[in-house]
Amino acid sequence: MGRDVEVLGVLRHVVIRGAREEIARHPQHTKALLVIDPAHFEGESTDRVIRPTPLGARARLQLLGLSGPSRDVFLRLPEPERVARPFDAYVELVEALT
Repeated sequence: MGRDVEVLGVLRHVVIRGAREEIARHPQHTKALLVIDPAHFEGESTDRVIRPTPLGARARLQLLGLSGPSRDVFLRLPEPERVARPFDAYVELVEALT
């Protein structure tokens, strides 16, 4: 995101701070090998941050810890809104960088 952050390990959490504010807090010592907070993938773009791409089906399954029949039902649900950008936007970006 182009800014400095501080990552602190405290008794039961990992705390991420930036500009003297807490940005995120994640639990430590859980069974999870990967901690994903869906809230980090929500929200609209601002003048400083582009809206993140929504989590895909695989990541949503990992968040829910689903397998077997539950997984099959979940996969049949409609996909969340997808972010679509015109190809011209990428061309303009590449041209600006060269």
